[in-house]
Amino acid sequence: MNPVNGSGMKRAALLNDLSCFGKCSLTVAAPVVSAWGVEAVPLPTAVLSAQTAFPGYIMRDFTREMEEFSTQWETLGLEFDCIYTGFFANGAQLDFARRFIELFSKDDTLILVDPVLGDNGALYGCFGPEHVEKMRQLCRMAHVITPNRTEAALLAGLPADTPAEELLAALRRRRQVLTILIAAVLAALLLWVAALCVSLYDY
Repeated sequence: MNPVNGSGMKRAALLNDLSCFGKCSLTVAAPVVSAWGVEAVPLPTAVLSAQTAFPGYIMRDFTREMEEFSTQWETLGLEFDCIYTGFFANGAQLDFARRFIELFSKDDTLILVDPVLGDNGALYGCFGPEHVEKMRQLCRMAHVITPNRTEAALLAGLPADTPAEELLAALRRRRQVLTILIAAVLAALLLWVAALCVSLYDY
């Protein structure tokens, strides 16, 4: 078997949902990262028939598969230059994500967290306070987080209409994150940032 590491190509693990229809998440992330010359290694957190903006979507939870896939990757000795996270279906997956980072990150691995929690001033209906707290714990492991304004406020424990400068200051105090990008942008743009960081990041 050929060595799984040392090919010279950067490698990024992408922990996010796979929405079969709807132009988001892994269907966007994997090709964008690959276009930057980075090897994309998707790890689906859930598979959805369509993204959640469409009525009647069907979702299949991949918590067990995430554990099984990562165990097999560990036997291969995989290493990652970037670990990117997005949507998690439940708190157990957030706990898994922290273990995954501890297991698969190197000293120079870039950790980028898109803390999917809510939008338009409200927490998504499928999440509760425990999910927010677990996301805060995950964000503390990140070098870069990319919340929208609603998510930034949830992470900071502040009202959704808090000025951006106050949100940034509160997040830096509470999360000890190197870089915070607050924006309501498409997932593609976030992954362009991630791929660029993987290509250029140098400690």
